[in-house]
Amino acid sequence: MAITLNTRIPQHTLQADIDAFLGLKGIRGYTPVNRAYSLRSR
Repeated sequence: MAITLNTRIPQHTLQADIDAFLGLKGIRGYTPVNRAYSLRSR
């Protein structure tokens, strides 16, 4: 049986994810191998 931890993600981790996403949006012509991960599918 899986154990579920109810802890918050640290703010620095969330900010790093946001920074990475914004950086990814700035790459022109970016196309992931799996189309489910494209920015247009969101």
